[in-house]
Order: sequence, then C-alpha cells, then structure tokens
Amino acid sequence: MVRRGFTLIEMLIVVVVLAILVGILLPTLIRQKNTAKIRQAVSEIRTVKSAILAYHLEYGDWPVPPSDLVDPVKDKDYTDGSGGNGASGDIVKRLRNPPDGVPAGKPPLLDASHLKLDGADNILDPWQSNYVIRVDLDNDGYFQGNTTNVVYDSVMVSNAPNDQTQGFEY
Repeated sequence: MVRRGFTLIEMLIVVVVLAILVGILLPTLIRQKNTAKIRQAVSEIRTVKSAILAYHLEYGDWPVPPSDLVDPVKDKDYTDGSGGNGASGDIVKRLRNPPDGVPAGKPPLLDASHLKLDGADNILDPWQSNYVIRVDLDNDGYFQGNTTNVVYDSVMVSNAPNDQTQGFEY
C-alpha cells in the first residue's frame, strides 16, 4: 500500500510545534519593537531640547509665543494647546523659522523632517501622544506644578504629563 500525504497526527504535531515557536518568538518581537520606540523617543526628546537651548543661546529668548514672555509670572507646559497649556507646535514653528530681523538664509535650528507632527505642528511621540515641553519662564528654579524639586535646567521635554509616573524626560 502506497501512502500519500500526511496523517492527522503528523499534521497536529507540525501545528503544535509551530504554535510553540510563535509563542516563544512573539514576546521577543514585541519587546524589541517597544525598545526601538523608547530609543526613538529619547532621541527625539534630545533633539527638541537641544534645538530649544540653541534658540535661547542664539537669540537670547525662548521660542515660545511672545504673549508668554510679556509677563512670565508662571511657567507653562506646551503640549497640544488644550487645558490651558500652550501648543508645542508654536515652539516647533519658531525653531523652524528664525525670528524677525534675522538675516535670510540662516538654517533652522530644528529639522522636523524626522519628527512626527500633527496638523498643528505639535510633536507626537512614537506612541502617538503629545510630548510635553516645560520651560522655566520665570527663572525661579522650578517647573509649573513642581515646587519640591529644584530644576537644574531651564527646559524639560517629556513624553508623560504631570500625572503619569512613566515616561522619558531629558
């Protein structure tokens, strides 16, 4: 008797072996994807913060809307422009275009071609949430909502709002 094809037992064994291999590999692939997103977020945060500090050194002012500099009584968070926060898109626009009076041809301080921006130029992290940019506008050594920890820098970029404990900041 000539046997053709596979028996049911052989097919079940192949399916079980494949299921075990997928079960082993899938968590590793998910972990690697998350690690890549974390590295991308840290890189983007460093890029944005460096551009903000370069703007401050170059022009002697922060790249925030002029109305925030008139009376900087309190600091401001810049995210998506909701809830009383400023929009990070305002900062991005100033970093991409030099202020009035600067000679034409000066390169932008931020190349946003590799950043994910929404329709209003607000910066999105790899998980599609808004980055939070905090600027110590009143130079009191504290960020808005943070009166216990002294600020050692004037700018902080984070991908987690104040009420979240997870996130990356630089």
